[in-house]
Amino acid sequence: MTEKCADCRFWREDTHEISPLDDRYGWCRRNPPRVAGSIANAVTKASGPNDWLGAGALSRATLFPSTSFSDWCGQFELPPHRNPANLPIC
Repeated sequence: MTEKCADCRFWREDTHEISPLDDRYGWCRRNPPRVAGSIANAVTKASGPNDWLGAGALSRATLFPSTSFSDWCGQFELPPHRNPANLPIC
């Protein structure tokens, strides 16, 4: 089996976007989302200079890493239901 994002327990496919190249994309949820600099800048500029940047605006400025289904990394894990270590011993 090839270790790729589509088979990893932490990957969630983006079902809202359809790629014309028939490539599937999704998000890696291995780690917490991170503040995306360009989005954070846009959110803070949208607020007035005296406005407090609330939690709602900040949460909209965070993202999980976007990956292709065929990408891979060194933190791959099988989902629990597909992990041979979790299968019953007969």
